[in-house]
Amino acid sequence: MVISAPTSEYSVPLSAAVDVSGYSERHLRRLVDSGHLSAAKLRGRLLFTAAGLEGLTTPQRAEHEADRIIADLIATAPRFSEAQRSRIAAVFTSTAPSPALPGVTAAMAVAAGEGVGA
Repeated sequence: MVISAPTSEYSVPLSAAVDVSGYSERHLRRLVDSGHLSAAKLRGRLLFTAAGLEGLTTPQRAEHEADRIIADLIATAPRFSEAQRSRIAAVFTSTAPSPALPGVTAAMAVAAGEGVGA
C-alpha cells in the first residue's frame, strides 16, 4: 500500500530500506504492491517506516498457526494399530545398522517393512 501524503514516520528511503532489510529494491516494491509492506511516495521516492522494515526482519511467532495445523492433522489422521505405531516409532528412534541388511539402518528396514515388527 502506498500512501500519497506521507507523515514524518515515513522517513526511510528505498536505498536505506534495502540495507536494513537485506531485500532487493524489486522485492521491497513487490511487498508494497502486494500490501505486505506500507510505504509513502514523496516526489516519486518511496519512503518506509522503521517499524515496517523491522517487521520484515524480525521473525514472527507462528506457534498458534503450528498448533492449529497439528490439531487439524490429528483430527484427520487415520487410526493406527499398535503394530503400526511401533513401526512408525522405530523409524524415528533407531539409526543403528540393521544386522540383516548391511548398510541399511534399522529404521530404513522398518520403513521398508523388513525390520522389527514387520
